[in-house]
Amino acid sequence: VKADISTLVGQMSLDPNSERHVQVGLIKYSNVAETIFKPSDYNNEDEFNVDLWTDARLADVDENEDEVNLNLGLVEAARMLGSMRRGVKKAVVVYAASYE
Repeated sequence: VKADISTLVGQMSLDPNSERHVQVGLIKYSNVAETIFKPSDYNNEDEFNVDLWTDARLADVDENEDEVNLNLGLVEAARMLGSMRRGVKKAVVVYAASYE
């Protein structure tokens, strides 16, 4: 999944000075939803990708969770989209942290 996210973000520009500038946020969910990367956290794809591969909160999928609640992830995504700057392209990745 991380490789897919990296590929997706690699096709965008997180540089606010670029015409292709996109704000990207990353949300992880299982039985709770957690914002991992806020849209304002990154100004370039390299820093995003380093953190994507090293952030402990994005460790392997947890197979022990009893509940996977996509609704929580979507609610958090809607909240995040509402907080993003107007006039800027937006992307929110909702990442399943567990599965049944």
